[in-house]
Amino acid sequence: MLGKLIKNEIKYSSRYFLAMLASVAIVILLMGATLFLKVDRMNAIASIVLFIVGLVSVFMAVVLVIKNFSDTLYRNQGYLTFTLPVKGSELLFSKVFVSFFWIIVSQLILGVCVLAVLWNAKEQISASYGEFIDLLFGDLLEAFAPTRKMLIQSGVFLLVSMLLEILVFVSMVYFSITISNTRPLQKHPVLFGFLVFFAVYIASAILSRKVGEVLPLSVKITPEMLSLVFEKASSVSASSEMTGAIGLGSTVFMTVMSLVFLFVTGYIMERKVNIK
Repeated sequence: MLGKLIKNEIKYSSRYFLAMLASVAIVILLMGATLFLKVDRMNAIASIVLFIVGLVSVFMAVVLVIKNFSDTLYRNQGYLTFTLPVKGSELLFSKVFVSFFWIIVSQLILGVCVLAVLWNAKEQISASYGEFIDLLFGDLLEAFAPTRKMLIQSGVFLLVSMLLEILVFVSMVYFSITISNTRPLQKHPVLFGFLVFFAVYIASAILSRKVGEVLPLSVKITPEMLSLVFEKASSVSASSEMTGAIGLGSTVFMTVMSLVFLFVTGYIMERKVNIK
């Protein structure tokens, strides 16, 4: 049943991103045509539009996460949703999974748009890939001289960090929407949803910073590799000019908090909300 829930969720919301993918394809073709015909002004406009389309896809994914969760659970459709023969945890997990899916898709669309803009810039200056990379990152690569292992580890670290950021965002959004649809607040769910979200976000940011300052856990960055160390980031960075560090205390705290938000959301969703 969980698989059917996820399939229906993706099918229901896919029409928005199909239109976005079509827009990206059209703008890329237009940019390629203007590059081939050497219409520089139109080519520059197409590059700007393509980048804007990528940003819009990310914004649209955020709106979709909020609207889909609210409409399918706490509006008229909620009467049908809550009568399905599934557990509340399965219902919530399907929402989280689909939210992850579309946010990642939107990030990929943005990535494709950025790569297409960079490719267009490379063709405009008639540079090879090596020359173009050196033009963009030459000073950084020369100063830091990262190894292949370090670059791969950095990519994995950035990917995991992005997934955790999505988890934190989705859990806060779902928690805020659910709280705003309880009886005391349901007369103005949009207003209270925003207020709850910002209150939770600010409180979590303050607490995570405090935890990050005291928890001795960080990722040590050297030109050769990344490594997990049980030290504060400030201490690691001060130990060598060629060593940097990223503190993980706040990340650990926010990950735990996101799981707490989802647990509380599931509890309230099954027992305390009112459907309009």
